[in-house]
Amino acid sequence: MRDVEHAELLLRASRMLCGPGAPEVADELVQFASALLAGNVLAEPAPRGSKQGPSDEVVFPLPIFNVYKGKRVEAELLNRSGSTRMEKVIYQSPSPAAVKVTETQVNGWAWWKFIDPRTNEERPIDVLREPGQRQRRRRR
Repeated sequence: MRDVEHAELLLRASRMLCGPGAPEVADELVQFASALLAGNVLAEPAPRGSKQGPSDEVVFPLPIFNVYKGKRVEAELLNRSGSTRMEKVIYQSPSPAAVKVTETQVNGWAWWKFIDPRTNEERPIDVLREPGQRQRRRRR
């Protein structure tokens, strides 16, 4: 079955199965299916409340943020592979979401921040990347 067929099926199922008792779940399914139909998602987000990452205290979806030109910008990191939701659009990685904000090339893994639940400190989301996926910066 092709992605479009999957998305259409997911969209129909979410509207049929998720009645008034679960509007939040229905909304998430509709958003995911819509993003899939639009070609804005390539990786499925982690299940709500799943725990991954360097600390068992990090729960996805994880609120992420940055301050750009004096304004706080917020999004959600959906999983350690980088799927990011900002303004109801799901991006395959954090970089396209950061580019949407800054309108310039930027490494979203370094640009977006989160509050580490263990230390209550601001940290770049790069520390949450899957093992072996972190990129080392070249020294000049």
